[in-house]
Amino acid sequence: MGTTASDGSPTEIAELVRSHLRDIPDFPKPGVLFKDFTPLIADGPAMKELVRSIAERYVGRVDVRESQHTRVRPAVAVIVDWPRST
Repeated sequence: MGTTASDGSPTEIAELVRSHLRDIPDFPKPGVLFKDFTPLIADGPAMKELVRSIAERYVGRVDVRESQHTRVRPAVAVIVDWPRST
């Protein structure tokens, strides 16, 4: 791990995410293959690349501050330099 996309293209970002997924078979029940993305969160440079890609793709098109994605929203806010209070 520890790799980041070189130009942030959608294909490279998809590979970045794919390379950081961990398979957990039979969770939460037999026959289900759970895809764990905590290795991505644990890899700071990779997570930063993903968040930067999200911010660049959607800033100006959607208001992420009002989205339901509360786990990613603070990181995107840092990347796009949103004001602390709105």
